[in-house]
Amino acid sequence: MFGHCVYHNTRGNAALFKKCADNAACTAAGGDPNAVCSMDTNAGGDVDKNCICTGAFKNNGNDDGCDAKGLSDTCDADSGCAGVTNAECTAGQCSCAAGYKGDGTSCVKVLDVACNDDADCSAQVPNSECSSSTCSCITNYKEENNICVKGCTVANECTGTDANSDCTATSCSCIAGYKLKSSSCTKGK
Repeated sequence: MFGHCVYHNTRGNAALFKKCADNAACTAAGGDPNAVCSMDTNAGGDVDKNCICTGAFKNNGNDDGCDAKGLSDTCDADSGCAGVTNAECTAGQCSCAAGYKGDGTSCVKVLDVACNDDADCSAQVPNSECSSSTCSCITNYKEENNICVKGCTVANECTGTDANSDCTATSCSCIAGYKLKSSSCTKGK
């Protein structure tokens, strides 16, 4: 009896963490379509393979299914935050993309929305202000994809602001291979 351990599943008929041979075993009757068979111990799998939630999904807390990840949940890439419209993965956590703010469960647009003071706008969208009780872009900036971008007529008007930007159609935008994140152009994923 001593020196021999036996795993007892105390989770009932849980779809997650059960032993599996392939993904079909995790999604079959009683399983979850967002579960995969994994040996990745960092993600909850083990060397013997078991069912875990993947990508934009997380354990529902009852170990019997997967729920979409929400704001503040961990992520490895933007696709891990697909359960929240207008969210992205920043520093390993799902958060609202530039131009949006969280309301607890979703990301809502900031520009053209009611405000009380400049901080209501500029805290979420750089180069914006509260004008006539509505968030809008400051002078010399214009709204593009829910953010305020500097207007331009030639390329050097943009590179002085961000070296990885260029003047395209009278707006400063990120060059190929870069993506706007936290109001600067960073290498895209």
